[in-house]
Amino acid sequence: MVLEQGRAADLKYVEGAARMIAEVATGDKIVVEKSTVPVRAAESILNILRANNRPGVSYQVLISI
Repeated sequence: MVLEQGRAADLKYVEGAARMIAEVATGDKIVVEKSTVPVRAAESILNILRANNRPGVSYQVLISI
């Protein structure tokens, strides 16, 4: 993920991982974001998880610093 001046960070791999978690989750999950991912990645992850949520599954997104 490279952040160039004037460009948004490429979160396609982070977002892909979030979609995969949402697809296979069968119970509550804690997703830990590494501090080296771009700012606001946790917000993007949580939005994807909520949009693809299954009944009986909830998520928490934490940031590891």
